[in-house]
Amino acid sequence: MDKEKIIAAIYSAKNVYVDPKNPIRGGAGLYQAIYLDHRNLFSFVEERTMIFQALQERIIQEQKFDLLAGKETGGIAPAAVISQNLKIPMAYVRKRPKEGGRLRQIEGEFKPGASIVVIDDTVVTGGNIRRAAEALTAAGAKVTGAAAISIVKTELYEKQFAKLGIKLTYLVTMKEIVDWGIKNNKLEKSHIEEVKEYLADPLGWGIKNGFDQFDWSGLR
Repeated sequence: MDKEKIIAAIYSAKNVYVDPKNPIRGGAGLYQAIYLDHRNLFSFVEERTMIFQALQERIIQEQKFDLLAGKETGGIAPAAVISQNLKIPMAYVRKRPKEGGRLRQIEGEFKPGASIVVIDDTVVTGGNIRRAAEALTAAGAKVTGAAAISIVKTELYEKQFAKLGIKLTYLVTMKEIVDWGIKNNKLEKSHIEEVKEYLADPLGWGIKNGFDQFDWSGLR
């Protein structure tokens, strides 16, 4: 599917939040000058259908798997929709074991050695997918791949994914989203330089601007 159509749908569903002076601290723990919240797709049927279908097609092309596992919370909806479309089983992985009920971190059933692709909405450092993969592996699964709608930069996750033998499938990069936004006047001109600085150094931008206290440079 055309990347420009996917990116246009991302903006149309109001998934892009940009405020360098009041950045959002994302799931990776980093403050981000530009933040993508694909959970907003839940409320936009046309955009959701297009993007989930594009992700489904890409996963089929690039991955081999027995079932999909959605990562809490952003990966649950795409994993559920794609699994239903493909008529295959699905599981989901919490960030940590549930404190009540059956005390489980993983919901769903799979056979030992089952080949699993972990789904998330976006990937920054890849730590959330790595932790989900570790939990699934400990439960007897074989995590061979992962998939997401968007990524920030390949170099932020590729080393740890390579060690785990995980191949990542994705639709668009943050730079492509920003470039399209600039071209189509979706970003405020006063924000553009800060966003470019963030993209040049996602791990160091928060420290440089007084938001992050932890030095993330060890992830490079």
